[in-house]
Amino acid sequence: IATLSKLVKSLEAHLETRLLHRTTRRVVTTAEGMEYYEKALRVLIDIEDIDTAFRASCCTPKGHLRIDVGGSTARDVLIALLPDF
Repeated sequence: IATLSKLVKSLEAHLETRLLHRTTRRVVTTAEGMEYYEKALRVLIDIEDIDTAFRASCCTPKGHLRIDVGGSTARDVLIALLPDF
């Protein structure tokens, strides 16, 4: 908890605003703290969306697939499996 408190104080000093109102009994988010949280959360969601998009694009098969098989194998096996592929 001491480390977290130091990090929050450091962030508050960097922003030159108070994010949390602390007493000996409780901690309450200030209006500025809530606004900072909401904006930071939107940024984190955007970053997660970007990460997901890049992971999906690198792992999604692309291009043409050429298969050379006999007619009966294509009809009996391959054609039925193509929609799942």
